[in-house]
Amino acid sequence: MTDSEPVALAAPGIAPLHRRKFLQWNIATLLLLMAVVGVWTAYFRMKSEAVRMDAELDSLRELARELLVNDPSQYAIVERHEEWYGDHVWDVHLPEGDLYVLKLATGEIDPKIFPETEHMVDLAAGQHIISLEKTLRGDHLSARAISDGRLAMHVSESGDWIPSGVGAWGRYYNRSTQAPCDKPLEVIRLYFRKHVPPGTGMEPDEPYNGVFLWIERKP
Repeated sequence: MTDSEPVALAAPGIAPLHRRKFLQWNIATLLLLMAVVGVWTAYFRMKSEAVRMDAELDSLRELARELLVNDPSQYAIVERHEEWYGDHVWDVHLPEGDLYVLKLATGEIDPKIFPETEHMVDLAAGQHIISLEKTLRGDHLSARAISDGRLAMHVSESGDWIPSGVGAWGRYYNRSTQAPCDKPLEVIRLYFRKHVPPGTGMEPDEPYNGVFLWIERKP
């Protein structure tokens, strides 16, 4: 090219066509990428928040002691918060289609067996409020089972029933728990420590005095 040959110049302010398309493609891609990043960021944030809220919900349910029945064909039970020391109150769900028996024993308590007892009362299917009241000191030793606000059973005991200490076998229902109906539902199983001079106690090595409350299906 010589100095005399004309030079082709682009018109001022007008980019070549391929350059404009390249810039448009880059801007569209950037906007799409930003949108994708924003959506995924929001998704992971919501997922993390859901996990945190589920954990808090479990904690709140445990604090509230709410009875949850996820499987209506099973027992469901949860113990309420104590209103005073030694208070025992449970919300219980009994599946439809059967009749049930609430039983109370104050002797021959063992960690594995269900003792024979004459203290029992029928329960219908549905939800119930079961409570246990006990007097372990003084002249009127007794255990009382309350069903839906009414006295169901009252067992009075003699002086040799007095414990030197109280322990517990079985489960605590601090949160709602479900169990199959093919076995009795243990509500509470307390045992008394044996008297050992001078005034101390030891865990029994054979069936002994205590308080045992449970529910089973009626034959």
